[in-house]
Amino acid sequence: MSLAYFPKCGGAVRFHTRRRTFVAEYEGRRYSYAANQATCMHCRGVATHPPFQEEASLAFNDAIHKTEGLVPLTVVREIPKRYAIGKRPLSLILDLGEYTCTQLVNGQTPSVAHSPLIKRIYDDPSYNLSLLEERRDLVGLSTYENSKRAVNALMGRDYPDAYRIYELGRMCVYKGATSLKWRSRSSLLCSGYDRYLVGNAFLQTNAEGLCPRPRLWPALA
Repeated sequence: MSLAYFPKCGGAVRFHTRRRTFVAEYEGRRYSYAANQATCMHCRGVATHPPFQEEASLAFNDAIHKTEGLVPLTVVREIPKRYAIGKRPLSLILDLGEYTCTQLVNGQTPSVAHSPLIKRIYDDPSYNLSLLEERRDLVGLSTYENSKRAVNALMGRDYPDAYRIYELGRMCVYKGATSLKWRSRSSLLCSGYDRYLVGNAFLQTNAEGLCPRPRLWPALA
């Protein structure tokens, strides 16, 4: 059971959840935002509940961003997860300061100049992919491949159908060859079947581009 903290009633207490609209001031301007508040079940006093505090802080931050026309903090925090990339390499492909994305994720208000770029990255995976390709040397091969895989999945083109068919056939052939203890021949045998499977996948989907050398497609003969 989740508890809140209220010292007047002995510390940890059960609580009611109340939805409230708060008004707070920041740099001379007032901002309103909605968040949950915990109240002690015994005396109705306002209790401390860390998840609600975090929610209120995030809501206040987003209220500032929305009023000032800046990208919301929720969007900023989602980008590294969305594209499977760390905050530092994300800063590098965006051509920002090396630790800019770390600071933004931690709650720093983005500048007016940064906001359109960050929002475009979130909304447009193809634009993110173009930056990733352009600056791949800055982030390392592993980061590049992981992030590209995530972007392609978002764009609905993670694997062509032909490649799926090829991979399934290849798995079956390799598993069969090794389980039957054809160890001395398995490499040569699988190599031949591998070429056949590429051609078979191509024929079933009419997909081009699986292999740059048509001579490896014996199924077309």
